[in-house]
Amino acid sequence: MGMQGYASLMLLDMEPTHPHYDRPKHIEDYVKSGADLTTHLLSFAQGGRCEVSPTRVNDILEKSSTLLDRTKKEITIHTRVADDL
Repeated sequence: MGMQGYASLMLLDMEPTHPHYDRPKHIEDYVKSGADLTTHLLSFAQGGRCEVSPTRVNDILEKSSTLLDRTKKEITIHTRVADDL
């Protein structure tokens, strides 16, 4: 929650046209994704019911490749997937 709070405070002081606006915005997205994952893991560990829903594989690949692409500048990720996955 601390990271979420600081990212939100940074966005309050920044215009959407600022060249670094997307960085704290991505932090907010990653914090939300991590919180969702933690909720799912806790539910699974406690024997709770899991909600099964369809998902687009392309969205998962895009988010994963974006995350991995930022780890090292020497890495180049090329993706080619079908439109209807």
